[in-house]
Amino acid sequence: MYVPTSAVAAVCSASMLLLTGAATAAEPSRAPAGQVVKVTGDRVYVSIGSQQGAVPGAPVVLFETVSLPTNASVMARASSHEYVPVARSFLIEVGERVSYAQVELRVAERLSIGDRVELVVGDRPGAPSDEPRDGTGEPHDVIVGTSPYKTDSPLLFDVFDPIGDGASVLHYRFDGESEYARLALAGSADGHYHAAIPPEVHRARTVSWYLTVKRSDALTFVAGNPAQPARLQAPREDVSAAPIPEWRSVSPERRAAQLGYDHARPIAISWGDPLGFSVYAPPPLKAPRVHYRAAGDLTYVREAMQLEPNDHFTFTVPPDAVTGPAMEYYLTVEDGDGHELLATGTPERPIAVSVKADVFDVGAQQSRYRGHRHRLAAFGEVVSFGGDEFYAHWEADYFYRLFSTLYRLRMGLGSYNGQGYHLPPSGGDVVPSEQNTVGVAWYYGYSEFEWRFHKYFAVLTKFMLGINNEGVGVGVEGVLRIGDELGLNLEIGGLRAANLGTSGLFRLNIPAGRDWMFAGSVWVENLPLDEETGFRMALDANWFVSDNLSIMARVGLAARTIDRIGPNVGLGVAGHF
Repeated sequence: MYVPTSAVAAVCSASMLLLTGAATAAEPSRAPAGQVVKVTGDRVYVSIGSQQGAVPGAPVVLFETVSLPTNASVMARASSHEYVPVARSFLIEVGERVSYAQVELRVAERLSIGDRVELVVGDRPGAPSDEPRDGTGEPHDVIVGTSPYKTDSPLLFDVFDPIGDGASVLHYRFDGESEYARLALAGSADGHYHAAIPPEVHRARTVSWYLTVKRSDALTFVAGNPAQPARLQAPREDVSAAPIPEWRSVSPERRAAQLGYDHARPIAISWGDPLGFSVYAPPPLKAPRVHYRAAGDLTYVREAMQLEPNDHFTFTVPPDAVTGPAMEYYLTVEDGDGHELLATGTPERPIAVSVKADVFDVGAQQSRYRGHRHRLAAFGEVVSFGGDEFYAHWEADYFYRLFSTLYRLRMGLGSYNGQGYHLPPSGGDVVPSEQNTVGVAWYYGYSEFEWRFHKYFAVLTKFMLGINNEGVGVGVEGVLRIGDELGLNLEIGGLRAANLGTSGLFRLNIPAGRDWMFAGSVWVENLPLDEETGFRMALDANWFVSDNLSIMARVGLAARTIDRIGPNVGLGVAGHF
């Protein structure tokens, strides 16, 4: 929007007075800064996370971007925009790069994607301090008292806050619940504030809680925070005698199931297809909700399900929101008293639904590979057969995914260097000796093509051109892969290189979550002298440290005979972009 310069100055001055310390926080050098990336209701998602030192409960200042008129005085500024502080809040959930804070709806309506947000440094919510109160730390003069938690009696809170403004709020939830309920505290003239959780809403043996009070128009935690709340627990004998229905004393999923809840979990869907959910929730159950996200996302999208005939409820995630390699979700439902129960999955352990991509859908395939088509990698290993017989093998490569029948093109260079024993001319077993030791070296370049005819069937062909003391030689390698490259798959292949030898491969790749891939491999080979046959076996572990970096380690054994055995170790690194 456009506002006059004088109005901007007035708004800035007023906002500074309302937000204590916000003026200094507006200086970029003062604290880590980010942007608003999404606004949903009273939730504001910001590009500040643990990488910038944020923790749950950390205070932040939100700024509205205001356009300034173009005139001589403004032209002297570094920007044609002004950042006006509009609210001070705190982070509820903190991810590596993205977090979210809660603000009043009237504040959220003023914010837009790209608006500035700054983390207030030096504040430690929930920690008492003798410094002047500025709404960032826990006020040391707030005293909280509670009654013993008994499931058949009200849970009473008495808060002494002599300088409070009457805006104190109790946040509480019972074990098994996904969100906090809010209860405003009633005040009195002597600085005491009171709240009571009536026994009819007690739903578990343990209740978690924290308080928020206001200082200089800023929310401040007392007695914990959303990530580390205070907890009260009822005695076991009290639970057994409490007027709590039997179904409330079991796990959340069993509570809903005992009231008739049922849900058929989707197993897998294809890229571009909608993701449908269906639950059966007869009375007294009501208001089922689905909470979903793409695998790897920080937050869930919360949606109410639509009522269908015969107490069935459905909801469909639109196709443009279904992305690979998987979608995650959990379901909640309300009981007859309006209490929300976890019914299927939990926020920490959601249900995963595999998203299958068409082999030639470029957008879908690129998303499966974390948005990347390029890779630079290097790998080296040492294979020892015991004694003086060994070889060292290394390769460096670059590949590009075309996402067509010719799915991937890889180019690189490498070498084999080592030594071994010649077979006796008259036949028989090798006699290991220093006189019988022969060195070998082969340096080569190569091109590899991956031909993918189906998402579960691919052929890799590799052509090598190398040189050693005997001259120029060629090599060829082929691998057949059965199964999804990112899932469980089997690879069978073979290598033949002039002046080097022959090798056969059998490998089983096993995924373990989004960031790990393990492989068990067996080779039968006569490398590096193309004479005596041996075998080796190894276990590989490939770890995605981040979306752009992965590390691979190999450990195994190699053997010619029962008496000639040695280790096989390797290490690799790859950058993805």
